[in-house]
Amino acid sequence: MKKIFPIIIFFIVSLGFYSPTIFKNKIPIPGDLLLGSYYPWLDYNWGYPVSVPVKNPLISDIYSQIYPWKSLIAESYRSLEIPLWNQYSYSGYPLMANFQSGAFNPFNLLMVIFGDQNGWTLMLISQTFLSMVFMYLLLKNTAQNYFANITSSIAYGLSPFLIGWSQFMTIGFAMLWIPLILYCIKKNKFTSLPILYFLLMTSGHMQSLIFGMFFSFIYYLYLNWSNLKSIKTLFFISSLAISLGYMLIQIIPTLEMSQLSVRFSENYITNYDYGLLPLSKLITLFSPDFFGNPTTGNYWGYFNYQETIVYINIFGFIALLYSVFNLKQQNKDTKFFTYASIISLLLIFDNPISRLIYILKIPFISTSSGGRMAIIFTLTSIFLINNLLSKLSTSTNKKHLYFPLFLIFSLTLSQLLLSFILKNYFRYQGIQTWYQNMNTGFRNTALYLLIALAYILIICLSTKSKNFIYIITILIIGESFRFGWKYIPFISKELVFAKTPVIEYLKTDPEKYFRVMAEKGPILPANSWTIYRLSSPVGYDPMAIKKYFIYYNQNVNDRSNDNGVSRYLEPENYPAKTLGNYNLKYLLAIKYDKNGYVSADGNINNNINPDDWEKVFDDRSVTILKNKFYKPRVEIITEGNNTINATAKIAKYSANSVTIDYSIPPTAKGELLLRDSWYPGWQANNNGRPIQIKEKSIFRTIEVSGNGSVTYSFFPSSVKIGIIAFAISMCLNGLLFFIIHKHQNA
Repeated sequence: MKKIFPIIIFFIVSLGFYSPTIFKNKIPIPGDLLLGSYYPWLDYNWGYPVSVPVKNPLISDIYSQIYPWKSLIAESYRSLEIPLWNQYSYSGYPLMANFQSGAFNPFNLLMVIFGDQNGWTLMLISQTFLSMVFMYLLLKNTAQNYFANITSSIAYGLSPFLIGWSQFMTIGFAMLWIPLILYCIKKNKFTSLPILYFLLMTSGHMQSLIFGMFFSFIYYLYLNWSNLKSIKTLFFISSLAISLGYMLIQIIPTLEMSQLSVRFSENYITNYDYGLLPLSKLITLFSPDFFGNPTTGNYWGYFNYQETIVYINIFGFIALLYSVFNLKQQNKDTKFFTYASIISLLLIFDNPISRLIYILKIPFISTSSGGRMAIIFTLTSIFLINNLLSKLSTSTNKKHLYFPLFLIFSLTLSQLLLSFILKNYFRYQGIQTWYQNMNTGFRNTALYLLIALAYILIICLSTKSKNFIYIITILIIGESFRFGWKYIPFISKELVFAKTPVIEYLKTDPEKYFRVMAEKGPILPANSWTIYRLSSPVGYDPMAIKKYFIYYNQNVNDRSNDNGVSRYLEPENYPAKTLGNYNLKYLLAIKYDKNGYVSADGNINNNINPDDWEKVFDDRSVTILKNKFYKPRVEIITEGNNTINATAKIAKYSANSVTIDYSIPPTAKGELLLRDSWYPGWQANNNGRPIQIKEKSIFRTIEVSGNGSVTYSFFPSSVKIGIIAFAISMCLNGLLFFIIHKHQNA
């Protein structure tokens, strides 16, 4: 019973955290932001007095990228296809090659088996539960205190950084695998490492992969510094090499896509000082909501809230102070993790050392936020929590506790008093904005001062009676639940990507292959159309194809000499003829009154020429306009656009292939134009014979005559090479297992 008791506790805590999904039939996804902020959904109140209240406005990427991608990936696997291509944005572009999609994450199977909504929830629960389990497995083989191991594992699975990123389905899964990797290194299970590193990669977060591999390498050096020249090191290095071989199935297509994308050309991250946190954010180590919280609408801090989470819990900050100020009295392991925590903090905050990463433009790390080093800070802090809990559970020198406890109290109280003084100063000066900011800081710091006092009281009592130590577990769980429930939105299942008459009209169009777009504004946000399996020529993705972006921007948005790029491709102009060539059939527009307010009795944007667009459907504040110059997805083009008796029809359209039946007089010459974007790796067969694809503007054409069938298929060389490398690595992994087994039995 003692062996499975921790698993039972972790399972109960995980289900408790996600209890709204069980007792209220809700799903943890920010669907409220879609329904409460954008038309056509905003025209309805969905059972609420006015409209759906928005809980967290800063995590829109979840419904505009992550959830739609996971839905497409699950659909492809159900069709027994590799999810190579996304046909629904940017007139089509790669899906699996986009590292963040996490196409090979084995937990995607939960959405394949249980459906999108239930599978999504199970994926989130899995992150929390297995993070605790794997951390416990590591701690059990690092520290010997049963209670401390359980509590520390719970603190890891419910850590604010992990919970804050959980719905992105990337960092949360990465943080799940890192403890198991460290466990295998500690136990010399080198044949398991390649698979675990591969699983770390499938989380879909490049920084996490690099941080995890680098930290695990440092951890190996720490454990084996006195014996680096042993055959064990050779086995470890071999496992790393095999791991890279496994990863090539993802990395090679990603590298190809990266070179063709806007990723390394846009300046998104530089606008926020590379995401390195200003020193003022040190306050959030003990008062995480001093700068407010997006869920209460009063966030006034730097960058995006989730990019700046360095908070563990109050007890974690006490443990860090205790380890730092009593470093000489700590054991070897605690010293290692203390130094690792300090170094990771140094790299999180803005200073000359942390800026070197971005000055040197280290690939993949320098294109993402510096605050994500909190992955390692969270991991190492758990060991410090474990150390302090172990001390409190056995015997602790009270003198060693006095200064950390006094310091946490002093820091929190000083911050409380300072914010109180400043808020009154700004109130007297009439500076309302700063008064509100300081009032937010004061109110939230007061709360965490009370939490700190609770920890201090329990710690002091636990030095007299060890029974009090167990209350710390309850405090950590309670504090984590409060933080997580405050940040994570839950929404009723029936409201997740709910349908409206506008959506129904588009979905019921008898013509299956056409594209839609919304005018720039609070209507049908980027990629949201994907869930309804509607296609569009625009989109939002840091990996958008650069050539396509520039071509669209120059031809549609009338930026003829603009080669600038961004992850956001939005319409600025609405030239019907040009958009017709993108297979754009419908444009969604909002109606405004003469004062510029949205109104069901208003008129459409003046930038939309009514002579080129026909109003075909109207629902409250939204109008659907049909493009009078719409061109079908596939068409036969003749020289001089001569009229001939030629037809082309899509017979099959899936994620990775398109089959088109055509008929053209044998005496005529023509080109079969498919208005899908061209990308390396697309191949075509005409009546079973390979034929060259021509790139017409950004689309695909081939020469045809007579009757026949053309099949486009997408299976890039980068994927083929990756599969071969994966297969070779499997063989090498088997060979490594045989060699290690033979060596151990020698």
